[in-house]
Amino acid sequence: MFKMKMFKSFVLVFMAEHIHWSIATKCGLNQITIIQNRSEHCVDCVQCPKGMGSIPQCGSFLTRNTTVTCKACVKGVSYSESHDHTSCKQCRICVENEEVIKNCTATSDGECGECKPGYYRSFVFSCVKCSPCCQDTQEDDVEPQCLKQGFSRDRACRYTGRNCGGMKPTSMNSMVFKSTASQELEKSNIPLPYIIGLMVFVFVVFVLALLVIFLMYRVYGAGKGNRSRVILRLQDQYDNNDNVHLSSQVELGKPLVHQTKL
Repeated sequence: MFKMKMFKSFVLVFMAEHIHWSIATKCGLNQITIIQNRSEHCVDCVQCPKGMGSIPQCGSFLTRNTTVTCKACVKGVSYSESHDHTSCKQCRICVENEEVIKNCTATSDGECGECKPGYYRSFVFSCVKCSPCCQDTQEDDVEPQCLKQGFSRDRACRYTGRNCGGMKPTSMNSMVFKSTASQELEKSNIPLPYIIGLMVFVFVVFVLALLVIFLMYRVYGAGKGNRSRVILRLQDQYDNNDNVHLSSQVELGKPLVHQTKL
């Protein structure tokens, strides 16, 4: 609790001092304010030529007497393109794999262009290499910037850091991807029509295999049913023959059973 009160007191004192300095400040934007013993005086900034900047920066608040001077900008690091009281500005630095249109000098800023061929600009403004697509890559993973550069759809995916070499196919997607089962196949760059033809051939062979199995089953099942029907017919014929034989015996006056009268 005590520490919290001390913190609040410090904040209030700091704000009060800051407000006092702000209200009491009479120096302009082209001046530097020197504060000593709660009193202040203003020092004019100097006008620096191109390639040089004011030190210290105009509008600064200092607590000691300071010599205001011009300092040369560092080539490739800072620049000043006008004759004024401003300090040197930081050069624009092109990111990796970004085209450099113009290098930064002491009197002008650098200029950057688009990402180099084979790269695309990511959402963090870095240039990332267009990558081959994996077997399970979705449509949303294809980068339009890579397609505009002429990359095929199987080589225009965003970089994910995955090693797709040797990955087995897991599903059929709306996109047709190049097989990456081996390094040689990846380098061969097989045309898309050949890949589609191979897929159709495999599908036809699979359907024909199912058809052959079905026909064999039908033939085997039909043969088994025919054998059952033949056995039943033979059994019926045998029973009919017995009945005919018995009927013949009765007609000839030969009783089948000798009855005993009680």
